[in-house]
Amino acid sequence: MHFYAFDEKGNQVSAHQADKRLYYFCRECLGLVKSRGGLLRHLHFYHLEPNRSCRQDGKSLVHLQVQHYLQNCLPGCELEKRFPLINRIADLFWEKEGLVIEIQCSPISAREIDARNLDYASLGYRVLWILHDRLFNRHRLTAAEYLLQDSFHYFTNIDSEGVGYIYDQGDRIEKGKRVLTLGFRKVNFFSYHSHLKESMVFGNYPPWIKKRLESWRGYFTGDYLDYFLTMQEPEKAALLSALSVDEQSGVMQVGKKLQPGIKRKLKKLIRLISYFYRLGLNFILEKLAK
Repeated sequence: MHFYAFDEKGNQVSAHQADKRLYYFCRECLGLVKSRGGLLRHLHFYHLEPNRSCRQDGKSLVHLQVQHYLQNCLPGCELEKRFPLINRIADLFWEKEGLVIEIQCSPISAREIDARNLDYASLGYRVLWILHDRLFNRHRLTAAEYLLQDSFHYFTNIDSEGVGYIYDQGDRIEKGKRVLTLGFRKVNFFSYHSHLKESMVFGNYPPWIKKRLESWRGYFTGDYLDYFLTMQEPEKAALLSALSVDEQSGVMQVGKKLQPGIKRKLKKLIRLISYFYRLGLNFILEKLAK
C-alpha cells in the first residue's frame, strides 16, 4: 500500500487523483498498481501481483495510518519522498528540519537500519525511526532496536483505524534485554525543538539522557529529553535519587505508567470487531457506488 504512483507518461499521481478504473505503476518496482479506498479507508495504491522485494508493496494499513498521523502534525512534511541519488523512498520527509522519518511496522535487520541511516546521512539528513510496538519494545531487543539505542527513535501503538499515539520510553539495557523500564511519555509532534546547546550535555542527567543530548540533536515536546530539560534542579535531584533506589526493584516508573496488559488487549479486541464491521460496510458502499 502506498499513496503515490506513476501514470503511463511517467507523471507522479496521488491516490486521491487516480482513476480507480485505470492501471498505474509502482514508483519503486514499476509493477502494476491500482487505486482503492473509500469512506472508511484512506485512498491508496495496491499491487495487482504481490512483490515481496518491493518495500511499497509491504506497507500495511497500520503503516499508512502512522504516516497520516505524522503528516497531520508536521507542517510541510512530504509523504513518500523519492531520493533517486541513493535509490530510496522515505516514508516522510520534513525538509524544513532536514529530517527523514522511517516507520517500521514489520521486521527489519540491523544491517538495513544502518544502511538507510548512512544513505540519508550522505545527503545531509537525519533519520527518526518510529517502531510499532506490536513487534518492538519487548523484553528482549531485536538487533535493529539494539542498534538504535542511541539513535533518534520513538515507539507507536497506532492501529489500523488510526487510534493511538507515538510515545517515548527510557530503558536500561543489559545483554540485549530491558532490565529497567520507565513509564511511557506521549510525544507531541506539533512541537519540535531542533537546537540543543552543547552545555546541556554537562547537566545533572542520567547517562542515557546525556547520550541522547549528544546524538539526537533534536527532540519533540513530551519526550524524556523534554521532561528532563524542563525540570527544576530540586525536582531533578529528587528524581535521580528515587531512580537509583528503584533500580533495586527492577522497574523504574516515571510520569505516566504503562497501561495494564488486560485493558490494552480488551481495547484491541473491541477495535478489531469495529474494524471488520466498518470494512464490510465500506465494501457494500463501494459496490453500490459503481
